[in-house]
Amino acid sequence: MKKLVGVLLAASLLLTGCGSPNPDPGGTADEQAGAAPAPQTQDPPGDARSEKTSQEPSQEITPEPPANQAANPEPPSTPVQAQTNAEAPQGVDPNQGPAVDCKVEKCIALTIDDGPPPETAEVLDLFKEKGVKATFFLLGSLAKERPELVKRIYDEGHVIGNHSWDHADMNTLSTAKIKQELERTNEVIAKATGVVPSLARPPYGNKPKAYIKQVKKDGQAIIMWTIDPEDWKTRSKTQNIKRIVGAAKRNSIILTHDIWPSTRAAYSSIIDKLQAKGFTFVTIPELYGNKLKAGKVYGW
Repeated sequence: MKKLVGVLLAASLLLTGCGSPNPDPGGTADEQAGAAPAPQTQDPPGDARSEKTSQEPSQEITPEPPANQAANPEPPSTPVQAQTNAEAPQGVDPNQGPAVDCKVEKCIALTIDDGPPPETAEVLDLFKEKGVKATFFLLGSLAKERPELVKRIYDEGHVIGNHSWDHADMNTLSTAKIKQELERTNEVIAKATGVVPSLARPPYGNKPKAYIKQVKKDGQAIIMWTIDPEDWKTRSKTQNIKRIVGAAKRNSIILTHDIWPSTRAAYSSIIDKLQAKGFTFVTIPELYGNKLKAGKVYGW
């Protein structure tokens, strides 16, 4: 008799379970009422579920990124350099307005090293007022501190060159260190402007073979100078004006440093006096007709 009751009880349980695809009372109200649930699909990549049941396999859950992790991390520097190098022909800075023909014009190039200090903003104001374009050879360490100033230099039509990371003497460095000095600076300038420099100038003018080889690999021409007023030594506004104006010739390359107040104070008079003599201020690429070659030394 007990066996018969057990058989009847088991049959009753089977009949009540067949109509519900999900007899788990933890389902939705529709599922408990007997309605067919929507088919389950895997979440799209990167979209983590707020809750999960113990029945769900762990591999279906994509964890949320940590709260302190950037949603859009910056791309590595190498692709930026590769992209900008591909866009800029070797030896030619794409940041050029209408080219000046220095076979016709009495051209002169003003170059500015070792910056940018904060006061470069004042220099840019002056150049804009007087319609002068110049070439800035920047230190990577200072460019990193003032990317907005680097961008302004570029945006206002001046040309930027690589002057190493921290003004180290290339003659004292290993090949690996030379590469690091140059590539770190290229990276910072490219990040600020979108363009890898097409020009380079070695600190103190020292350019060992390893330096020349590296800048050639980076697609950069080496730019020296023909007029050195030694503004870093004299620290004299009067001497700067006298030496530069007195030595100026057609196609001269003037070396200056806007980190010195005496040099910044001299720029206005230097520009006025040279323009009065018929000189047109141009960038280095313009001076050479945008035909500079990577690894070649210009000036001196």
